[in-house]
Amino acid sequence: MSGRLQEAEEFSSLESIRLLTRAFRYVAPFKGRFALKLGLLFLSLLPLLVLPWPVKIIIDHFVLAVPIGEQPLPYPALVAPLTEFLAGQTPTAILFWTLGAMMLLVFLVGAVGTGGAERDQAEGYLASGHDQATKTENEANAGFSMASGLLGLFDFRFTIRLTQALNHHYRSSLFDRIQSLPMTATGKIMRRELREAG
Repeated sequence: MSGRLQEAEEFSSLESIRLLTRAFRYVAPFKGRFALKLGLLFLSLLPLLVLPWPVKIIIDHFVLAVPIGEQPLPYPALVAPLTEFLAGQTPTAILFWTLGAMMLLVFLVGAVGTGGAERDQAEGYLASGHDQATKTENEANAGFSMASGLLGLFDFRFTIRLTQALNHHYRSSLFDRIQSLPMTATGKIMRRELREAG
C-alpha cells in the first residue's frame, strides 16, 4: 500500500499532461461532438451570471421603488437589455416583467437563483445490480447537465448519446482486433473472461 502511495506522490505535472494527451487521443474520432459538449457546458454555466440580478431588480425597483437608472451601482451588460426595457415603467410593471423573465429562466435553464434550492441539474443513472458488469455498463451510459429545463434536457440527452457512441466505437474496434487474432489467442482471452465473470 505504501508503495502505491509513494508512486502517486511522485506523479509529476509533466506525467499528468502526458496522460491527458494520451487520453485525448481516444476522443479524436469525436472531437466535434466533444467541442459541442464543451460549448453546452459553458452555456449551462453562463446563466449563473444572470440569475442573481432579477431578485435585485425586484428589491431595488419594486420594494424600494428606486427608479431605474438612479440605483447606486449600474447593472452589468448581461442584464442591461432588460433594465433598459424596464426604464420608465411603474414598480408593478417592473415586478411582473421581472417575474416573467424569471419564469423564462426556469423554463430554459431550470433556475431562478444561485442557491442549491433555487436551481436544478439534469442527470440520470440506471439502477444497477451488485455485479461489476452492470455497474460499469450503467456508469458508461449515464448522463448529466449543469442546467435543467430545456437546455439541461438537450445537454443531458446529447451527453448520453455521446458516451454511447464512444463506448460503441471502442468496443467495436476491440472486438475487431480480437477477431483478427489467431484462434489459440482468442480462446485464451475468452477462457480468461469467462473465469473472471464466473
